[in-house]
Amino acid sequence: ESFAADDDDDDDDEDDDDEESANADASSEPPQSQPQSQPHTEDDEADSIVVGPKAASKVRLETLVRASTPSERESVAMEEGKLRGLTVREETHGALMSILAGIKNHPGRSFVVGSDLRGLAKNDEGDDGGLDFVCDFTLLSFARCCVELGALAMVCDS
Repeated sequence: ESFAADDDDDDDDEDDDDEESANADASSEPPQSQPQSQPHTEDDEADSIVVGPKAASKVRLETLVRASTPSERESVAMEEGKLRGLTVREETHGALMSILAGIKNHPGRSFVVGSDLRGLAKNDEGDDGGLDFVCDFTLLSFARCCVELGALAMVCDS
């Protein structure tokens, strides 16, 4: 019986050798040439989008965000019957809402997600609204959700 198992292993090795040579043949084909410049692509359009899901996927801690314009907010299409709004933890609600209000109170100004937003988390009484519970990941998630929903817009490099 042990000889039969060894024979099976030898057959598997031969099959592996056949697969490796087939893969080697496929990789030795010359690469297809691709055009060097293309007029206007979908990626170009995505670069100019500052609100919505595509824009939100590009938001990083270093990203500049600003209050969105009414037309930008209207451009975000929502599925029919789907509610528009944020769901946040109770502990972070005050801080995040004061951050959003602070951005909207300065419509001409841009803010870096990871460094500027924390400074906006103060209300009139000086309470930070739970800023201790707001980490970088919370700020990033918050900014991405706000951009996706159209409350904030990314600032594009121009």
